[in-house]
Amino acid sequence: TLSLMEDPVILFTNAASSLERTALDTWLEKCPKRDPVTNLEHGDPLRYIPNRGLRDAIEHWRKVNGWVDADEPRRREEAERRRREQQERDEAERERARRAELERQEAERRQREQKERDEAER
Repeated sequence: TLSLMEDPVILFTNAASSLERTALDTWLEKCPKRDPVTNLEHGDPLRYIPNRGLRDAIEHWRKVNGWVDADEPRRREEAERRRREQQERDEAERERARRAELERQEAERRQREQKERDEAER
């Protein structure tokens, strides 16, 4: 984006690049499996985590250097909105995985019970 990062994230690829979340989200909406740095296609949709260390270093640099940016409140609000949306997506994915595991366990339980009934009938 050629701007000082507001909400840096680390992309889970071999390149392990740090990118601005809003720019990466825009890219991943169009190309969810393509690395924006290397342009390589991956088998699964790409994921990322916050780069808190870089964010803190940028914040420190801003304070030390008196950096003032008129668009900062808007960008921070947008970054926070995107962070919340990602948290909601992650939570929904964890909930889907939890439900799938419960369904798998229930199916196993029913199979065991059926097997026990079959053995008892013999």
